[in-house]
Amino acid sequence: MTQLLSLALTLLVVSTPYAQQRSRARDLGVAPGTLPTGRLNAITDVAGVAVGQTTVREGSRAANRVLGA
Repeated sequence: MTQLLSLALTLLVVSTPYAQQRSRARDLGVAPGTLPTGRLNAITDVAGVAVGQTTVREGSRAANRVLGA
């Protein structure tokens, strides 16, 4: 368990600076789509779009109703 924790902490310390140094695609001249970005450059900039999440547990009655089983 101690070795696993040490590995996880090492990966966290090593990977964090690398992730901060990577360039974004848009910074490299790659512009997906044809429209300009919104004010926040996020999916929530699009009017009428709602973002959320749902947890579905296999075998539960609620999951069976949602999935139509």
